Amino acid sequence: MGNGGNIVIPTDFYCYIKDICHKYGIIIADEVQTGFGRTGTFFASNGYAKDLEPDIIVFAKSAGGIGIPTGGIVMKEELDVLEFYEHSSTSGANPLALTALNEIIDIIEDENILANVQQNESYLRDSLIALQNKHDDITKVRGLGYMFGFDTPSPEYAAKIIDLAYKHHLIIRGSRYGKSCTLKVRPPLICTRQHIDEIINKLDITFNEMNQLKLNKPEAMIL
Repeated sequence: MGNGGNIVIPTDFYCYIKDICHKYGIIIADEVQTGFGRTGTFFASNGYAKDLEPDIIVFAKSAGGIGIPTGGIVMKEELDVLEFYEHSSTSGANPLALTALNEIIDIIEDENILANVQQNESYLRDSLIALQNKHDDITKVRGLGYMFGFDTPSPEYAAKIIDLAYKHHLIIRGSRYGKSCTLKVRPPLICTRQHIDEIINKLDITFNEMNQLKLNKPEAMIL
């Protein structure tokens, strides 16, 4: 998933890879993007990817509410073998980051954030598929929770869509740092169906504008 193109890996893959990894070592799950509710469970490895059974989970981004840089790791107790003086971190145990982390966990639990994502996941998926059926340049809608993506004809096309969407006050991101044809749709976890409708409407306007540009100035379009 993530910057690899928002790929949803088949769940049986995790059983297969788990057996191989545990035969030769341990499993480290990178939940920097998928953690803290993005896929509808606190970690993806608690829900969709539960069969992976990681030994270590690394997290960041949403852990601090985005505004405060926060990251960390959780691990199985038997892997916690270092004494406190055997490892250090320049920014480790930062009081502000720890306060933000605790507050974010409380908000996720107290405000039923996970339930909101779970209840609206299918609505977001169906809305994006309906948009795909309307626009030929949108293909392969896929995702989980509030972590969706779809493909466009080329990286250049995707970059143009990002620029046009911004004009309509919609922030979307590309994948692989602008070198992919994939666009990512990642609403805030508090989004309601009304917010999703607004996102879809602005995407629709953006792709309509792109189609008009292709008709009016085909020589200017590098797609």
